[in-house]
Amino acid sequence: MESIDSKLFGNLLIGKVPVLDAVYQEWLSPHLISPAKRFLLSAVETTQPGFTAALQPVLDSDCRTAILAGPVGTGKTGATYALGLEFSIREKRVEIVTWTDLLATLSGAAGYAEAAQEKLAAYKRADVLFIDDFGRTAITTDNRFGGLYDLLDSREKMGKTTIVSTNKDSAGIIQCVGDAAFDRISAGVIFKFTGTTMRKEF
Repeated sequence: MESIDSKLFGNLLIGKVPVLDAVYQEWLSPHLISPAKRFLLSAVETTQPGFTAALQPVLDSDCRTAILAGPVGTGKTGATYALGLEFSIREKRVEIVTWTDLLATLSGAAGYAEAAQEKLAAYKRADVLFIDDFGRTAITTDNRFGGLYDLLDSREKMGKTTIVSTNKDSAGIIQCVGDAAFDRISAGVIFKFTGTTMRKEF
């Protein structure tokens, strides 16, 4: 990872590496002044020692799920994109979606909206799916409950890797998504981020 050069990182920015999507662009734009190494696993290690070793079974496909849990502003989203870059380098198809956008997609797919159904199919096919801010808000309709469970269950049955980041503990996640959905993501690695927020106040 330390040997990644600016050309590879530039390819990531312009979409030649499959981790890139609209969510990534939106998250990245305020951070462009930072060096490329911000998005490497070594950068995560500076604030969360042991992160790479803990996630190694997932990177090696020995484990298929991971939960990145911890307070707001402790680097979970940055870690998500560092992992996404690493998986992309390993030639895995990566999809990254926020919780809010996933719920919108589930609602649209349940209403037979073609674009939403295509997105949901891409989430099911991806080698690695990241869901950022998992369980941020409660699911309020049966369609969403069923759609989320079907997504996670189908990925588990196909041996796909699913990684979620969240500010909630296990009880909070279960309250938001239900026991069945939580069961599909909780058997693998759970890494707890520590520390206070790195976001600057003004």
